[in-house]
Amino acid sequence: MQVNDIADWVNTVNVNLTGAFLVCRAVIPVMLGQSGGKIINLSGAGAANAWSNMSAYCASKAAVVRLTEVLAQELDGQGITVNALGPGSVHTRRDRSTVPSTKGPYWNRPRMTPARGNPA
Repeated sequence: MQVNDIADWVNTVNVNLTGAFLVCRAVIPVMLGQSGGKIINLSGAGAANAWSNMSAYCASKAAVVRLTEVLAQELDGQGITVNALGPGSVHTRRDRSTVPSTKGPYWNRPRMTPARGNPA
């Protein structure tokens, strides 16, 4: 954590967690007005794994999962399902340079985190 830049930390949390929150906040009233809908938030392997020097990513993705669980409970019975999907890594140049190991099951096994409440 000592090598993390605070601006990078805030930006990562804003993109991953605050972004998901703002999208949900924008679409929920529309979905309630049309008597239902489905929200799929993107979590990631960082929600279930801890990697050195990636605390903002891991913490924000874990928080997306918890946000998803809370929304699923709050919206249960109102026709809106809320789930999180962890699609796994896309082998980008950035991933290869920041993720400690590009070998092993993480790179090949997508994870899905079902939310509590009334998942679809």
